[in-house]
Amino acid sequence: MLSVRELKSFLQEVQAASLFDLSHRFASSPDLVRDRIQLLLRKGCVRKVCKTSDCGTKCVKCDPLFTEIYQWVDTH
Repeated sequence: MLSVRELKSFLQEVQAASLFDLSHRFASSPDLVRDRIQLLLRKGCVRKVCKTSDCGTKCVKCDPLFTEIYQWVDTH
């Protein structure tokens, strides 16, 4: 089962990852990853960012698994 600690360590290492990458890395469903990452979002350790500034404004055909990016925020 995916833990918040595992997510934290991985994001600290890679700095940013899509929901797709996180789901595959931890062999977990996107919903489980979203659930686990909520604590890190609330603590301000991670932020959710859009893949590009134009993303979601034109074709609207992108799969959210690829455009939902989580970025580590250095809290030091």
